[in-house]
Amino acid sequence: MKKTLQSTVLFILLFTLGALIPTAVAQGPAFTYQGRLNSGGSPASGSYDLAFTLYTTNVTGTAIAGPVTNGATAVTNGLFTTLVNFGPGVFTGGSNWLEIAVRTNGGGGFATLSPRQQVTPTPYAIMAGSASNVLGAIPASQLTGTIPSADISGAYGNAVSFNNGADTFDGTFTGQFFGSMFTGGFFTGQFFGNGSGLTGFTDAQMPANVAFLNSNQVFTAQNVFAQGIGIGTYPAPGYVVDALAAAAFTRFVSTNYFFGSVIELRNETTNIGYSYLGAINFNNFSDGTPGQIAYIAQNPTNIGYDSMTFRVGGTIGLQIQGDPTYYGGNNIIGGFEGNFIAGVLANGVTIGGGGEGGLPNSIQGTNATFATIAGGVANTINGSNVYHAVISGGSFNTIGGDNSARSVIAGGGNNTVQGSASVLGGGYFNTIAPSNTLAVIGGGQNNVIDVYGFANTIGGGIGNLVQGNLFYYTNNIPTASTIAGGQYNCLLTNAIDGTIGGGYQNIIHTNSYSATIGGGSYNEAGGDNGTVPGGFRNVATSDGSFAAGTQAQATNTGAFVLADYEFTNFTSTANNQLSARFTGGIVLVTGGAGVTLDGKPLLAGSNGGSLTNVNATTLNGLPGASYAPATGASGYIQNQNALQQPAALNITGSMAAGALAVGTGGGTVNGTLAVNALIVTNSLRVPGAGIGTTTAVFVQRATAANIDPAGTHRTTISNPLCDGDPNAILIITHNYNPGNTGSILDTNTTSVYYNTTLSKWQIYHDNFVPMIANDAWNVLIVKP
Repeated sequence: MKKTLQSTVLFILLFTLGALIPTAVAQGPAFTYQGRLNSGGSPASGSYDLAFTLYTTNVTGTAIAGPVTNGATAVTNGLFTTLVNFGPGVFTGGSNWLEIAVRTNGGGGFATLSPRQQVTPTPYAIMAGSASNVLGAIPASQLTGTIPSADISGAYGNAVSFNNGADTFDGTFTGQFFGSMFTGGFFTGQFFGNGSGLTGFTDAQMPANVAFLNSNQVFTAQNVFAQGIGIGTYPAPGYVVDALAAAAFTRFVSTNYFFGSVIELRNETTNIGYSYLGAINFNNFSDGTPGQIAYIAQNPTNIGYDSMTFRVGGTIGLQIQGDPTYYGGNNIIGGFEGNFIAGVLANGVTIGGGGEGGLPNSIQGTNATFATIAGGVANTINGSNVYHAVISGGSFNTIGGDNSARSVIAGGGNNTVQGSASVLGGGYFNTIAPSNTLAVIGGGQNNVIDVYGFANTIGGGIGNLVQGNLFYYTNNIPTASTIAGGQYNCLLTNAIDGTIGGGYQNIIHTNSYSATIGGGSYNEAGGDNGTVPGGFRNVATSDGSFAAGTQAQATNTGAFVLADYEFTNFTSTANNQLSARFTGGIVLVTGGAGVTLDGKPLLAGSNGGSLTNVNATTLNGLPGASYAPATGASGYIQNQNALQQPAALNITGSMAAGALAVGTGGGTVNGTLAVNALIVTNSLRVPGAGIGTTTAVFVQRATAANIDPAGTHRTTISNPLCDGDPNAILIITHNYNPGNTGSILDTNTTSVYYNTTLSKWQIYHDNFVPMIANDAWNVLIVKP
């Protein structure tokens, strides 16, 4: 506890000079001490113990009396009065200083006060004991020494002049001072009164701690000014502090390495939302306040909602909002003052600028941490999970939905992203729908990546559409379909890994895998790996099919169809068939290498051209003995044009290994035929083949009856050609015909397995996915 003793003390001797009495009065050595005691910078009140010690010097030295302890001294509002008695023979005429120590009543050690108080000559009047017997007026020339204050009390009607410069007034002056001049001495202590008569003082007559109007001042204590303060030439302060000068510079210089120079603007009455704690205004002559730096308390119970605002041109140009969660960082809002950030977990958020009246930029939602709108107008980030989302600029762009975290719109107008970690580069009215991940639209107009997509892409163009796949999306499997550009191209639902390079109104069918259309217009692709490189109205919708040209229709598995510019459909008729329509003819230039079919040279050297003079010895490389004329006579065909042979070739005997060419006229083979290669103009037919037949070629369709209950990923084959024969060879391909009722697309890899328990062959899914009714496979049984 800090205690200070203020002002100089006034000693009052315990005798009076008021009325002279003839008898002698014994005068004791005690004197009265009055003082003021402060505790912690404020006037003390209570009961204190005071210890008094007398020294001959103002510092250090040896005590000549005391300490004298006065216990339980009453202190009221800082003021106290106590009687001090050092005993006789202490005041002998020398200079003395009084040291005072203090403690709370009965509590701990004493605290020594500083500085010591000098004892002025008044106490020495106790030596003038003979003056107590003096009656009547005494000439001033006969008064020497110090007269006790008790003997000079009372009222004096006449003026008393104290004009000796050596006079010292030490103690407390109570009342009014009336006079025109204070010409001598020094007044120390406290003055009580209105001081109306204190005039004519010179600076030299005033204490050093008195402030003067015409000199530099140093204030070492706290000062309180109840009224406004004017600085400079301002006639009267209009605010608490007014400074007016030709150059109103203010400088704050500090040597404190920790805090430096600090200006604090404090509002003690702030207790409601949106209250100014303080502001620095930048004003002009019209008081328009075009600029301002202000701190606003938004919520008195959570300083995290507070904001710092910067006004430019009379409107807010920048806001820094607090973070109510205390861990995500403050928010920054630039540009239009109507731009705003709201929502739960909307912290560390930035709006760089932009916006205008009625069209603000805004970031909202239940989790928008670290979301950013760099600029533009009427852009919005709003959703339940839009953290780290970014809109770089543009207008009327929106990132929102249940989960659009880490998505980006680079610019453009009226674009929407509702998928996560997705990117929309620009353009107009483009959309990435909800339930998308890693979707990309580069630009263009009215392009859409529909729901349930994973890693789908539209590069640009107009009106392009990529649809999704719920199963793949739910199981976090990329669909990875792409439209590079063009107009109104479409990848339908469940088109996995499909690609359209560009063009106009091209379509990749539903339930396809890795189908491709390079460009062109009105082309269609589907199945697994169906391909259309371009052209017009070409169709490749079966597995492994290929169609090119104009209206080429590859509708069979593995069919390869080429069509010229006739604008009529040219359609495949069999699986794995090469069909070509070139009404202008076919020109093959091989540089003499010829044409090879099934490993055999078909045309070479001089046997090309118009196919004349082709003999049997060079046809397909077979010896002439392998052929017989239509009459069945022995011999071989020689020097005959191949096209001049009979329309039908009938062979009644055995034919050695070679090749058989059957024309459109047909032909019969009776007996054993060893054929290395067979060319069939139309198709190879197996009479009676169908679904579940007992022929060597048939279709196995999964049903409830043949799905193995011991392993639902297997379907059991029942065919006498392979039942009980583990050495049989089964060749299977997946059979998917959208035209058949119930036909389904099965993208699982499959194999065959001989079940020794059942003594039957089974088809099974390699990944153990259960069989689905109507799953179908083409089966070819080959016996060793």
